[in-house]
Amino acid sequence: MSLGSASRRFGGDPVWTWSREIGMRLEKLGDVELEYTKATWVDVGEGASRFYGHMRGSISGERLTGDLDVTNLAPMRADNVNTPMMRGIFTATGGAQAWVELDGIATEREGDEARVFVTLIRFQTADEALGWLNTVFGVIDGLLDIETGVARGELLRCWPSVGLTSG
Repeated sequence: MSLGSASRRFGGDPVWTWSREIGMRLEKLGDVELEYTKATWVDVGEGASRFYGHMRGSISGERLTGDLDVTNLAPMRADNVNTPMMRGIFTATGGAQAWVELDGIATEREGDEARVFVTLIRFQTADEALGWLNTVFGVIDGLLDIETGVARGELLRCWPSVGLTSG
């Protein structure tokens, strides 16, 4: 599918336009498991609350394996939707480290009060072994069991399917 085409206007340089393949490409980087080691709720009034938590866990995949250590600040809106904001450190099996940022949305699953979530994940590092992570735009699709405090999900790297073309 094409969203347009390149053309030359008045004999000048080409005008850049977007082209699109069908669907975003996804690459599974691994399975994620995080467990709360600390969790505190504070009622802030008007049906909303604030959550502070510490989580430890791992990413286990063919290309990416290591430990996660994050702090979660997750406001609960009056409509019962959480917006987790996690920050912390990813330590690869070989010892290389990366700063990690996760921002998401979590809703209650009907029937058992588990939280289903979709979370954006970004990495930042100067370590050559993990340098490729600096361009990863990833999502975690998962579920938090509120009784055990364990979250599990799949980490997917999103590859763009829209790119610039020229005529």
